[in-house]
Amino acid sequence: MSTEARHLQRAASPALSARSLPVNPRNRPEDDASSKTDKAIRRYAAGIDRALSLFDTALQEWADYLPFLGRLLKALQLHPPGTSDIPHKSLVAQRLSQCLNPALPAGVHQEALKVYTYIFSLIGKDGLGRDLPYYLPGLSPVLAFASLLVKPPLLSLFDTFIVDLDPADLRPALKGILSSLLPGLEEESSEEFERTHEILQRLKAAIASTDDGEKSVHSTSGDQYFWQCLFLVTITSKSRRPGVLAYLQRHLPRLGKATASVELDGKATDGRRPQLSDDLEAVTSPEPGLLIRCFAAGLSDDQMLVQRGFLDSIGYASTPQLWGSARQSPSCGSCQTCHRCGIRCSAP
Repeated sequence: MSTEARHLQRAASPALSARSLPVNPRNRPEDDASSKTDKAIRRYAAGIDRALSLFDTALQEWADYLPFLGRLLKALQLHPPGTSDIPHKSLVAQRLSQCLNPALPAGVHQEALKVYTYIFSLIGKDGLGRDLPYYLPGLSPVLAFASLLVKPPLLSLFDTFIVDLDPADLRPALKGILSSLLPGLEEESSEEFERTHEILQRLKAAIASTDDGEKSVHSTSGDQYFWQCLFLVTITSKSRRPGVLAYLQRHLPRLGKATASVELDGKATDGRRPQLSDDLEAVTSPEPGLLIRCFAAGLSDDQMLVQRGFLDSIGYASTPQLWGSARQSPSCGSCQTCHRCGIRCSAP
């Protein structure tokens, strides 16, 4: 073969590019670290999955719940550094909710609350605000049947983690949170009454606060939203009415004078719209009919003591200007009950 032919053959061969060369893994430390992190997360998720599988295979009686919760807590504690998300969080929340079954003893409830506490501390404020719809349904009914040993850690859970959430995260869940806490107000002589009351007041302040730069500003709309949710709980949940009644007896706005002369039907005699105080405005805005429906539901309750309590509470709010403000509310619909109890709302 001639020299010219050999030269042409070598020239026809493609030159080796950098992409075709073998890559040493040591030259890509970022990819190596990412691979290790992915493996740690997969191992973490697999450990939680194995712990959850015990619920379907190993639980035969109530004593088996304690090892299951211990195994689940250990699996959660093995989270990789910098990882706060909970794998299989929907199933984790479901299993923890099942461990709070009222048929199970207080010891199981206490261990379940320990797992809740660890999860909330792990995922942090932002994570809990995002995942609250997963965990709140399991906690919501517990205070109504909890033993004396379970109530303090349960209230601590609400006080430490849930009440401190941002108002934007609390608002969608406010009705459920109120329903969770109101059983603590049913007995004024109980040990948890004052603490539950303080948590509710903190919750009310948190809902009414808005961040204006570096300072927190009180929002009137937040107070209104709190009262509207409280009235809705009264209307929709019979079992929570004793707790609502205890709160109303302490915080329903006292009677005040309107700034305009008011007739018995709630109209201003001088032609001006009667002005309510800020507190009275909070319980009647933006939907005043809910206040009347709240009292109508309480007065129609099956328990005589609840009826009597709501009837006594009407004296705090039975001013013409207050009830007259609901006369055109489309959500009232309680005229028959109001007439039977002597309330004049002057509905058309």
